[in-house]
Amino acid sequence: MSSKITSAVRQAVSIVAFAVILTIPVVAVHAQEAQEPAPTPAPTPTPDPTPIPTTEIPGRAAAIGPLLRAAIASADIRGEVEKIAQDFEDEQQHLAELTEETQRRLEAGGPASIIEEAQNSWLRSAGRLDGWLSTLKAHSTTIADQRQLLEEERQLWELTMASADEVELPEALRQQVEDTLIAIGTTETAVRANRDDVLTLQSAVAREKAAVDEMLAAQKDEIALRRRSIVGLDSPPLWKTFAAPGLDGGPSEQVVAMWTKNSETIRTYVVERLDRLIRQGGFLVLLAIGLIFLRRRAALWAKQDRSLEPTVEVFERPLAAAFIVTILLGEVFHPRAPAAWLDLMGLCILLALLRLLPGMLLPSMRSGAYLLALLYFLKKVVDLAPDGNLVNRLALFALSLTGAASCHWLYSKVREGDANISEGWSRTVVFGARVAFLAFVAGTLANLIGAVGFAMLVVMGTLQGIFAAILFWVAAVLLRAIVRVVLLTRTARHLAIVRLHADTVRRSLFRLIHVLMVIGWAKGTLEGFGALDATIDGLKKAVESKISIGDFSVSPGDILIFFVVVWLTFKISQLLRFVLEAD
Repeated sequence: MSSKITSAVRQAVSIVAFAVILTIPVVAVHAQEAQEPAPTPAPTPTPDPTPIPTTEIPGRAAAIGPLLRAAIASADIRGEVEKIAQDFEDEQQHLAELTEETQRRLEAGGPASIIEEAQNSWLRSAGRLDGWLSTLKAHSTTIADQRQLLEEERQLWELTMASADEVELPEALRQQVEDTLIAIGTTETAVRANRDDVLTLQSAVAREKAAVDEMLAAQKDEIALRRRSIVGLDSPPLWKTFAAPGLDGGPSEQVVAMWTKNSETIRTYVVERLDRLIRQGGFLVLLAIGLIFLRRRAALWAKQDRSLEPTVEVFERPLAAAFIVTILLGEVFHPRAPAAWLDLMGLCILLALLRLLPGMLLPSMRSGAYLLALLYFLKKVVDLAPDGNLVNRLALFALSLTGAASCHWLYSKVREGDANISEGWSRTVVFGARVAFLAFVAGTLANLIGAVGFAMLVVMGTLQGIFAAILFWVAAVLLRAIVRVVLLTRTARHLAIVRLHADTVRRSLFRLIHVLMVIGWAKGTLEGFGALDATIDGLKKAVESKISIGDFSVSPGDILIFFVVVWLTFKISQLLRFVLEAD
């Protein structure tokens, strides 16, 4: 019995196996068909236009009027085109003057900063030309759409006129078709004229933009060339500059030209960027009001908690504090601002720092605020004076000597213990003071012998690093004070995470503030030494490079992104878990 069952099972298995073998080719064919791309459907053919039915001619003729008026209205942009044409004419005159000045700077030699000052003006002109090109392109696209619509209407009415004899069109309707064709032709002529005006102006602006791009490329190459030879002598020695006229005449002529040029630049920039100035002013007012409110609340709480007294002192100058924070956000409101405007903002922020620093420093260190003011004033004279001439070099010489003296004073105060800072910060400040002192001395000697490019780079870069450190330190103190007071408000205390873990939240926000301030300081210092773009380009090349192992290749950027994503995921999960547990 068992042998019969076994035989039956074997027979069934054989039948199933045979069926599977027969099925395999069919399945393979179906799989191949499934892998083949589906055929692209043929486009639906556009039906040929047909004549307008006789009964619809009166209604279509009556409706054509609003359509033609709408076409003319959307294509009639003569006022805006005339405004752009007038502004473009003024811009062409400005570019002609700028070209002459830039060529003179390119031929005169000197440090790279001479060209960088003109480069900012070229960048702003390129931005204006791009804006006009974008506007004109949008208008030309709109006019092209209207012309296409009119052409389709004209072909339809021409087809209707051609079929008039076949359908025995009455004379009144024939006249109506002719009048409609005349109206369409007149509208097409007007739209075509507007199109020609727009395209002509667009072509002229595009040619000017190409010339601006070419000039910017030449300046970029020249700046890179001069930075590569930054150690060489690029100007006569300082004692020979007194007899040389320089780029802008003698000393008195240089001063007059300096103030006239920068005043005109600031006036023009204010007119062009009035909307941004209004937004920045509104932000300043709101921030000042918020700081005044926090100062009052902090003063009340300080009566109960003496540890809040230093925080209250930070808010004693709310307008100056708001001004510093607003200036730190200057790139948000004023990207590619001219150097004259940045210098003006620098002088304003100096006044704000002089209001804040005396209350934030120990009595023995308060004289440092006035040394900072002197350094900042000399730096701004160097910035405002035309690069490479007598006023600029004398101010640079005085600045480097004053900077060296200031570093020696700070070094002495810290070594004597008058700064009252921790040992770790003391070693950092002493090291920084020594490095800055050597940099200022090197800049003084380089300026004397005629290596103005090297002197400018070393002195201005060092000062930029010092000022950025002070500015971001003040900003960090202000933001820490704001965080401390905000976490005590009733609104913040409504959150369980603040009530239960206020110290943890405060420490986390403090760490975030410190990281942002360090990044801001590093960016400002690299900009001062002219190394920001090179650093970013170097990082991009390092991140985008490929590491190949056989057929497998990976970039450091991929590895970095992987670890950053893992780290962010871990931190976000920690934060979510922390928030959910509390709230």
